[in-house]
Amino acid sequence: MRIIPLLAISTAGLLLAFSTQALALNEGDAVKQALRNSTFQQILSAREQQAQGESRATGRWFNPEISYERESLDVPGGESRETTLSLSQRFNLAGIKRLERSAARHHVDAEAARNTLLKRERVAQTRAAFYQSLMAEQHYARLDALYNDLNQLSTSIQARAEAGDASRYDAMRIAREVAIYAGRRLQLGSHLQAEKGRLEVLTGADASTLEGALLPRNDVTPSEEADLALHPLIAAYDAQVSRASTQATAAGRQRWPDMTLSLGRKDVDEPGFETDGHVVALGMELPIGSNGKHQAAASRSRADLLEAERQLAVQQLQAEHTAYIEQFQANKRASETLARHGGDSEEGALVTTARAAYNAGEISIMALLDAYRADYELQERRLEHALAARQAYIQWQQLTGK
Repeated sequence: MRIIPLLAISTAGLLLAFSTQALALNEGDAVKQALRNSTFQQILSAREQQAQGESRATGRWFNPEISYERESLDVPGGESRETTLSLSQRFNLAGIKRLERSAARHHVDAEAARNTLLKRERVAQTRAAFYQSLMAEQHYARLDALYNDLNQLSTSIQARAEAGDASRYDAMRIAREVAIYAGRRLQLGSHLQAEKGRLEVLTGADASTLEGALLPRNDVTPSEEADLALHPLIAAYDAQVSRASTQATAAGRQRWPDMTLSLGRKDVDEPGFETDGHVVALGMELPIGSNGKHQAAASRSRADLLEAERQLAVQQLQAEHTAYIEQFQANKRASETLARHGGDSEEGALVTTARAAYNAGEISIMALLDAYRADYELQERRLEHALAARQAYIQWQQLTGK
């Protein structure tokens, strides 16, 4: 009869273990959650719909006009009445409307490139927040382990001091050191919660448990100039240049006049005479006050400006690409070097050696605490270099679209 409750408890324990494991958030899941954010998707959709709406509203035909005229005159013998009903349509024969539609499509392409940029920025922001949280988590875990180790050592020395086997000064000094690390532990705990809170705002997911490696396992590879030319920022500039050039062509054709064709019917009723007939009228605009000359010059200047900015953007991307690779490689090597001198490796067993020497009476309590500080500082520097390498790697990913 007691087997069933034990099985139930065992099953519940397994389910709890699997559910806890499932809650672990990795970089890929964090990025997917951030991109699926409803508000972010609404921003992307609104920008796209706005550009599409402006495109559909641009370059439309002129609306036709219906006019009705009635003229009444007093004449000998009665009244003369003339009634005219006509339909007028304005035409542009220079192809300006077609060019305006083409320019609007280039604007849609530019907005699409900007949306791609927004997505890359969102991904980079999420990755940065994820690894900031992971860094804070590992930093706190390292300090927590140090605090617990020192606390146990303090308790042991305090007991030895009460038994007369250790100096009261040693017990008092290490107790103060434990108090200092207790304060740091509280501070790092608060910082950890703040970083995870920022990550949860971006992803909308529980970030209580993170899964990943702070130091990138993969290396970065140089990109060709042609690859950088495919960057969304460059694509946006290309679309803007094409749009400005097309607008300049359209503005230059405004010196060609628009034509207006009117078709209608006219009725004439006079004393002793009545008739009706069709009316055909052709009107032509005189482009005197505004012929698009200055607008065309402004659009051509804008196209030249955008082309120059595009060239500068390519050069800037190349410089940033080189800098990110150098920063990544330097910080990765530094982190790996420090990792070889830390922990419990043969080269890094500083604390273990110092504790053995202290217990043997070979070194003082200050030398032992110095060993703890040196090991802790080394681990801090290792994590900082690992985070710097990861940040450079994220920036390289954002630039190359990896």
